[in-house]
Amino acid sequence: MAEDENVSKDSLLEELRAHPHREPLGALALDVLGRQAEGRTQFVGRDHVQKRAEELGVERARAGSSLANALDVLERGPKSERERALVASLAVLGLEDAIAREPDGADARIERAVRHAVWLETSTDVPWLGALAREAAGPLEERLPRELAQQVLDAAVGRDRARARTRARAIALVTALAASRAEGARDALLGLAAHGGLDPVVASAIGAASGASVRQAGPPEITLEGAILPRRFGGFRAVIRWITGWALLAAIAAALRAVLGRRAEVRLALAGRRLEIHESIRALGLPTRERSSILDLGELRSASREPRHRGLLLYAGALSLSVGVLVGGYVLVDGARGGEYALAALGAALFAAGVAVDAGAERLARRGGRRAAVELAFADGRVLRLSADDAPATRFLEALRERLPG
Repeated sequence: MAEDENVSKDSLLEELRAHPHREPLGALALDVLGRQAEGRTQFVGRDHVQKRAEELGVERARAGSSLANALDVLERGPKSERERALVASLAVLGLEDAIAREPDGADARIERAVRHAVWLETSTDVPWLGALAREAAGPLEERLPRELAQQVLDAAVGRDRARARTRARAIALVTALAASRAEGARDALLGLAAHGGLDPVVASAIGAASGASVRQAGPPEITLEGAILPRRFGGFRAVIRWITGWALLAAIAAALRAVLGRRAEVRLALAGRRLEIHESIRALGLPTRERSSILDLGELRSASREPRHRGLLLYAGALSLSVGVLVGGYVLVDGARGGEYALAALGAALFAAGVAVDAGAERLARRGGRRAAVELAFADGRVLRLSADDAPATRFLEALRERLPG
């Protein structure tokens, strides 16, 4: 029965590939599924489908197939498994055509399409992820395994990897990768199997799909988590940024991000001689983007730690000392000359307060407080700065220093 079903789906795909109006129908199906995934809805309104069909030049009389009229199905929503397969196959063809028209934006399109397909696969009855894996052809087929594997990695090593929804997404991606007909799908699965630090549930799914032994590594040996900080510019570059207004624009942008509750976080994991970097961006408490990368320690050019706000404390101390010496000294001398001993005492108090504040600020700066800024510079010019607890940051850099080559 399953074999007959696959034959039927293959026949439908061949029919749709040869359809004289394949391009507008595929573009419409791709738009509808993308809107459904972005809106996290179970269906897309008929009005939107009709409006987009008119814009794309889809005519009802020319949208027929041996199964059903594609425009009718998209307007009312697919009701049967075969109608859902029809919509999914059309969306695959729509993505292929979009990549053929704009090859420069192919990677971004595929990344977005896979995200949409994963949500549809885990939250609706539309099997678009499976259709992508089985039916993709051309440049889409070549690039798809790499993107599927990357999104498995993003889910399986991220900070939310133990959550049921995250595991469901990762397992759906592994299943799609195993079903893919692309030449690179097998290599992508084996690459995931050789990766350490994966969620154990996802690792088991990868092992079952690939038939390979999966590295079962628990939590990475040394980890550091914190908030991503903007890159710091000093000296002449800082002056240029203020003169041109870029520094002011950056400050305004940071304020807007704070109002929107946007937070960029990073998790560093030091496993052997590899550095795993998992970055996530949240807005209003919801994840909007996650990305993982793995680097060899040989690509790291420098690493440093600096107590947060140390410079600010030193500047505040210097300012207090200056005010105490100048103002306090002036009031003290003026009061002494005029015989105003109360005024002279006030001047002496201001002088002493300035010295005391400066000494206290310097002491706090040396202690470093509870937070630290960690800066990693890589050979490709990339600089990553994060704010983290001081003690874990110190331990992480000590471990990093021990493992650096040379």
